[in-house]
Amino acid sequence: MLLVEADEVQARAHTVALIACGFQVDLVPGSANVLDHLPQVQASTWDAVVIDLAPSFDGLELKRRLRAAGSVAPTLIISDDTSAGTAVRCMQAGAVHYQPKPVSVERLVDLVRWSAGLATIRRNALGLVPTVIEQPLVGHSPAIAQLRTAIHRIGRQDVPVLLHGESGTGKELVARALHDASARARAPFVAFNVAAVPEALVDSELFGYRRGAFTGAVGEHPGVIASAHGGTLLLDEIGDMPLAMQARLLRFLQEGEVRALGARTAQTVDVRVIAATHVDLPAAVAAGRFREDLFYRLNVAPLVVPRSATGSATSRRWPRTSSRSTAAGARGR
Repeated sequence: MLLVEADEVQARAHTVALIACGFQVDLVPGSANVLDHLPQVQASTWDAVVIDLAPSFDGLELKRRLRAAGSVAPTLIISDDTSAGTAVRCMQAGAVHYQPKPVSVERLVDLVRWSAGLATIRRNALGLVPTVIEQPLVGHSPAIAQLRTAIHRIGRQDVPVLLHGESGTGKELVARALHDASARARAPFVAFNVAAVPEALVDSELFGYRRGAFTGAVGEHPGVIASAHGGTLLLDEIGDMPLAMQARLLRFLQEGEVRALGARTAQTVDVRVIAATHVDLPAAVAAGRFREDLFYRLNVAPLVVPRSATGSATSRRWPRTSSRSTAAGARGR
């Protein structure tokens, strides 16, 4: 997302909170020369744009230029000006929401999440595919060479993949490479970090909700699973998923249907699921923290991401308890 914030203190607070919730934030200081600082190459990749309507620059002109640059991201305007006239001007300029200050971190996060869901709907409706800035795997070690070969081989097979590696090894980068190597490459790639979302919100974020489904549900949210329809869904830090949600995820993997909170009927969704974790899942299964049936459903094509994908090199194998799933995956291939 793009955050254009005039107040430096608020900018830092908002950026930290949004990153903690799993967003990638491009922060630009609100000033007269803000347009000179914009990373224009990423205009089509933003899922949300938040503009602080400061007197030091024309935020509405910024909104128009972003649209001209190819951005379909919904724009949220925040401002000290609480007059109805300013709110009307912002909405006429195409903003999806006008939020008077002060705006709490919680409120901002909710608005950005809603905006990101709306951006996905817009892209799907327009047949657009977000531009992905390619980040090739780094390294020339045997482990990295094997990883590249595995990505090329497994990417073409429409089966679930379970990525294991330490934090910071580039598991999302590998997941994107698998998506790009697949027949789904022109469809959405959606990443969802389970650990970055409060437990109480995992259900609504994954499966979506309808307006009025609960207090505060002022709009509709398709959910990240439905947003990835036709493409690839990365469930990062799957080992931190609550047990109750593991049961719902397993049902989706079995049936291929999701039911949003407040919806009367289920929706068929076609996605390839890639799960990633730094947790020893077989040990979590043995300890009762992770469902065995979900583990085997996800572990069709296990792949270890060595540290050399982003720097130094190391690798490890799943404990022997995972061999049942590996064999099943081999038969399927």
